[in-house]
Amino acid sequence: MELDELRSILKNSSVDLWSLIDTAISVAILDHGDELRSRRDAIVEKLYAPLFSNNSNSDRNYEIPNKIERNIDDDHNLKTEEKSNEEDVEISKILRIKNHFEIPNQSENCLVDQLQSLAEMDINFKVLEKTDIGRHVNKLRKHSSNEVRRLVKLLIRRWKDIVDEWVRLNTLVEDTGT
Repeated sequence: MELDELRSILKNSSVDLWSLIDTAISVAILDHGDELRSRRDAIVEKLYAPLFSNNSNSDRNYEIPNKIERNIDDDHNLKTEEKSNEEDVEISKILRIKNHFEIPNQSENCLVDQLQSLAEMDINFKVLEKTDIGRHVNKLRKHSSNEVRRLVKLLIRRWKDIVDEWVRLNTLVEDTGT
């Protein structure tokens, strides 16, 4: 089900979102308990990953408090921490997308949206290695949709270049002995 489709259903019905969620959870527990338990981690990840994103719909503003006195080490540590947090957010988003790929019989539009989200991300070798997203995207190479196949090829080419560059740089480091 597409997001806009659900929004339309909610808008045109007398059901509010929270009642729908509560009822859906109850039905999932009663009718599909084993599957719900197997998907629990992915569901929890979906619940918490958006808290760290720059979502314009979010009422939360996560700001790092300003320090009155800072030295060079504080600035370096702060930049390192910010970079680490950004990478963690990116990894969470990628893992959420990876979980979507594991759901069978997804619509072409859903897959295209997920692949486009990946294409918009600035992914480095470390993130590719941690998430193993390449393996999941590669499984879509023979999808029936031309658009899905096109996006998969684009991502695989881009990620192959990233891996090749990482190998080249690390081979140079080993060759020079540094």
